[in-house]
Amino acid sequence: MRYLRTNETDKSRQSATSIRNYFDWSYANGMYIMFDMYLLFESLARNGNSSELWGNITREVMQFRDHPALLGYYICDDCTTQYLMRQETAKTPTIDNWYRALKQLDPYHPVVGADECANVY
Repeated sequence: MRYLRTNETDKSRQSATSIRNYFDWSYANGMYIMFDMYLLFESLARNGNSSELWGNITREVMQFRDHPALLGYYICDDCTTQYLMRQETAKTPTIDNWYRALKQLDPYHPVVGADECANVY
């Protein structure tokens, strides 16, 4: 899986144009993409719900949800320790709320995350 960020240091997202180019290249080569959105969702885990963060998520979903290379969305990396524990501490909405909100934006593609199994209560 290719993470769509410019580098490991600043973790900034690539431009919509470069993401679209990657989607187009993948489609032209018979590949499907699990669209990496985990940095946006990680911001929700750290900072809580905000209209700005959901605006960014909504904008990206709306731009790419109809692309033929889109297989689904990857929203969390190490979901239980990196996200769920942060959310429980910060009292922010949990992953199931994100899932439902994302499915309202795009009910046709799966939403997945990775679990490192360090704490799978």
